[in-house]
This record gives sequence, structure tokens and C-alpha cells, in this order.
Amino acid sequence: MSFLQAVLGFAVISVICQQTSGNLITSKDEQELTEKELESLYKLETLLDEREIINKERKKKAKSLILLAFEEGLEKSEKMVERQTYYRNIGMGRRNKIKRKNNRLFKISKMSIEKQEEGFILLSAKKALVKLTGKTLKELSGDPDYQEAWDDILAGSSIDSSRRKRSTKRATTNDCQKLSSVNEYRTIDGTCNNLDKPNWGAAFTTQPRFIDEVYSDGINTPRISADGTPTLTSPRTISNSVFIINNGRKVSKPEGFNSLMSLNWGQFLDHDIVLTPTFAEEHGEDIQCCKEDAIPIARDECLGIEMTPDEDLDISCMEFVRSAPAPDTQLNGMFMFIIHSLHVSTVNINYCFTIEAGNQVTNAITSFIDGSMVYGSSEDEERQLRGIDGKMAVKSVSGGDLLPEDTSGEAFCTLTGRDPVNDYCQNAGDIRVNVQPGLGHLHLLFVREHNRIVDELKNVQPSWTGDQLYNEARKIVGAIIQHITFNEYLENLFSDEILDKYGLRLLSEGYSRDYNKNINPGTRVGVATAALRFGHTQ
Repeated sequence: MSFLQAVLGFAVISVICQQTSGNLITSKDEQELTEKELESLYKLETLLDEREIINKERKKKAKSLILLAFEEGLEKSEKMVERQTYYRNIGMGRRNKIKRKNNRLFKISKMSIEKQEEGFILLSAKKALVKLTGKTLKELSGDPDYQEAWDDILAGSSIDSSRRKRSTKRATTNDCQKLSSVNEYRTIDGTCNNLDKPNWGAAFTTQPRFIDEVYSDGINTPRISADGTPTLTSPRTISNSVFIINNGRKVSKPEGFNSLMSLNWGQFLDHDIVLTPTFAEEHGEDIQCCKEDAIPIARDECLGIEMTPDEDLDISCMEFVRSAPAPDTQLNGMFMFIIHSLHVSTVNINYCFTIEAGNQVTNAITSFIDGSMVYGSSEDEERQLRGIDGKMAVKSVSGGDLLPEDTSGEAFCTLTGRDPVNDYCQNAGDIRVNVQPGLGHLHLLFVREHNRIVDELKNVQPSWTGDQLYNEARKIVGAIIQHITFNEYLENLFSDEILDKYGLRLLSEGYSRDYNKNINPGTRVGVATAALRFGHTQ
């Protein structure tokens, strides 16, 4: 019996009781009135029953369409892997193009590959659902039947047990409160910085936005021209037009902040607070988006840039791999799909990935200025980088300690991919350590500083354990990086007016009271993709 039926039953009994209360014998008119009232109630009950049946059918239809959309999403994910294999087999995978320059000088983490797959399945499911229903994401999110079915399916309650696996939880307030050191030291992955919102700013969470995303299809297809033509002006043309042309030479106006150290610190800081994963192949290999540097390849992972060859770049297609889609927009729980393909694998999907949201992107590292580029943003990375007695691991040579070697075999140290046998890729808290020498120098500087601080602490606190020495030194190094950033980098970057307007100056004494626990500290998309490009593109 439904709630409405129960209410109706109660109403019927109430009417009968009222009609008979105090009068065991009723007149004919009173009996007729009672019968009419009962007849109306029964008609209302029938009407509500019919409406409930209709509502159930609508919910059932919504659920079946969403399940079908997810099946299509899973199928499209499998086909993408098949296409990657195809391109690799015909010599168009980046692994096969050793003579060609690499698009990056860093490896792709296993976690990034997993998250890429999750996000792609969700986006593909949304596209399929829009096509199946003829509704936009906004319309679907405003329909309670679809919104409820979406949340219900991703929560796992509508999938039979054969398609469910164990749940992978995000940090909760209770989890954080159980950490004995939560009030003394930062967690390595950035969780528990805010006990009310323990996943804000953590590694592998979605980057917040200043403004909502805009795609031509409302999901993830790039925008088109305002006049309806499918392509916009080439980004290469726009970037070239930013520079002043003087007798055929590109020159820029002199800036007072143009120093090599400004560039290096800007990049070092950037690598402390954001890493946006891009699409990669199944095992982390680069995606190729242009055929013979001339023709863009139509792939979900690509936005190859068409351009006119010039004296700087004698190509007509520039490689551009898209950012991998984020698998979640909120962080309350996880659900695992089993993908049935040539092999069985599992995919974690966050059930609070809202139906309305279009493509989002992930920050693979912590959003805080916490020295994550020195120490890593996961427990696995931290274990690889730690040495003994609280120190960081180093490679000792006659000239002094160097960064340890990356023995994973996944790192790149040269643009050609032909690393000398006697050379080695450096390993650090951020995977981009090998991008350029100035960046590697700063990584090494702070590893050495950590170890120097450990020696100093050991002298004054000989009873401390290795963990205590490590955590205290890590806290101090993080504070040093923060101090240099605010007291030196930003002081030289911004005018006095800007520093005062936004409260960016350090206090000469006391403590700042500006912290607001209701502000998400996650690095914004606009900062990652626009503002921070300034740091190392001067």
C-alpha cells in the first residue's frame, strides 16, 4: 500500500466515524450524503492509483534509458582503446614515432589513466542520454525522474550484485578526526585540510571554475563560431597576433619581471598547485593528433590545431591533446562498473557526478602551496621519494647529492625519446621535473634543504623518530615555499595597489584571520589554463 492509499483509507474511516459518531441510526438523506462522499473518495483513490502507475512507468523508462546510456558509454570507452591500438599498429602511435619530438617530458600516472577512463564513460553516457531523450542536460537535471534515476544508478542500488564491487571511499570528517596528526601535519594527498569539506583541494578532485563551462553540444564538443560555421580562428593565428610585428620580427614589450628565476619559480609554483591530466593511451603513451604534421586526426582525445606553415614551424597541423575528463564533480561516494571486454576490469565512478554538468577536468595534485612537487601527492609517491631517518632519498655522487633516478621506465628525459644509456631521468614529487634544467635545479635545492633541516632537527631533538623528523622538515619546507611565493615572487609580480587590494602582503607580526572555511581552495580552471601560463611563458 502506498502512502497516498494509506491517507485515503484513513480519510474514509474518518468520514464513517464522523457520520456515525453519536448517531447509531442515520436518516436516508444522511446515508445518501455519506455514500456520495465515499464514492468521491474512491474515485480520488482510483485517480491517484492511476497517477502512481504513470509515475512508476516514467521512473522505469528514465532508469532504463540511463542504463542504456551507460552501456553505450562503456562500449564507446572500449572502442576508444581499440582505436588507440589500431593507430599504434599502423605506426601512428607516439611510441612508434621515436624520431619525432615528444609532446611532453613527463610520464602519465596510472591513476590519471584510470580517472580518464571513468570520466570518458560518464561523458559518453551523458551524450547518449541526450540523444536518446532529445533533452538537454539542463532539462534532464530538472526532471526529478531522470535526476533520481541517475543518482540511484551511480549509487549502485539499481545494479545487480554481479555488476558491483567494493566501494572506494573519499575522506570523510570521521576519517579525518581519526588521524592522530591531522592537526599537526598536512596529509600527503591534501585531504582533511578542512574537516567540514575534507576533499576540497585534495589530489584527483575536480577543478572548480570561475564561470560555467560552455560547449557547443552542452557536454564536451568545442565551441563553434558565432555565425554558425564549425571552426573558430586558429589558436596559432591568435597567439601570433598577440606579439608586435616589427620588420618581420616578433618582439614583445620589455617587462620589469623578466628574469630567469622568475620563470623558474613561476613554473615550480605552478607544479605545486595544479596538474591537469591530458588524454593518454591505455598504458600512458602519448596520443598523436596530427598525421605527418599536416592533417588533424579525428579522435575524441584530440583537437589538432590547423595552421599555416611559417619560418618558425614548417607544419600545417600542431599536436594538441585534450584534457582528460574528470570523473566527478562532488565527492560523496564511489561505485564500480565492471567493463566486459577482452578482459574484465573495474572502473570507479563517483555517484555524485551531477547529470547537469558538462565536461570537467581533474587536478591530479594538491591545490595547496604545500611542497607537493617535492614530496608528492600520494602515499605511493611519498614512499618512493623518502629515504631513511626522516630524509629524502638522493643519488650520492662526488659533487654532491642529486635527485634519485626514476627507474619506472615511463619517464622522458629527451625530446627525441632516445635517452643515453648512461643518463637517468630524475624522480621528484611532481612528474614534470625533467621538463627543463631550471625546474630540476629547484627540485634538487629543496630536497637538499629538507635533508639539511633534518640534520639540524636531529641535533636539537635526538630522541625524535624518523617520521617526526620527516614531518617537521616537510612542514618547514612548505612554509619556506609559501614565504618565498608571497614575500618575494608576488611582491615583485604585482603592484602595491594590487597587493593591498587583495591582502597579499605578509603580516610583520601576528597571524592572519582571512581563512574562510566556506571557500573551496581548489585551483580554478581559469588559473590553471590562463593565469599560470604567465609564470613560464614570459
